[in-house]
Amino acid sequence: ASDFSSRIVIHARQNPAESDRNVTCCYVAAANKWLIAYQHEYSIAQGRVSTIACYYHPASLTTLNAGNNWPIPAIGIQAFTNPDLGGTTAGNTSPRAILAYQFDDTNSMANTDHSDIWVTQIDANTEQFLSGGYAAGSAVGSMWDRENPSVNQVAGTNDGWIVAYQERR
Repeated sequence: ASDFSSRIVIHARQNPAESDRNVTCCYVAAANKWLIAYQHEYSIAQGRVSTIACYYHPASLTTLNAGNNWPIPAIGIQAFTNPDLGGTTAGNTSPRAILAYQFDDTNSMANTDHSDIWVTQIDANTEQFLSGGYAAGSAVGSMWDRENPSVNQVAGTNDGWIVAYQERR
């Protein structure tokens, strides 16, 4: 029902040593899957870090945690935050979604003054992160700060995605 009176929980995680937040979701029509991405925070010996995890749920199933959950591997000590997903509409034959997220080189979860935005495509059929790149085409360097990415939720049959973000010097 459109009034949300028939809710079904399809994904849940509980671990008191970890924290999941900033959840986003999209639907990929050609793969018939819901994708749920979230910021996954945890502690290691060097400090508190976070990555982005993506859960792939078959749209035809209403069973809790029936899909697979894959994190983006952290490279060194970084904080991956603020994910946003874009999917596809019915009629689009591509099994791909797009994921944009903010990252900072820090072991304290601090929002640095040189954050950047990374964008990667996801193959929802194979449940793999594909090659990605900087949202602006190159690294932020020492003069810019890019934060809070936002992706349009669906790409039509011939359209792409738009990634917007906040940028300042």
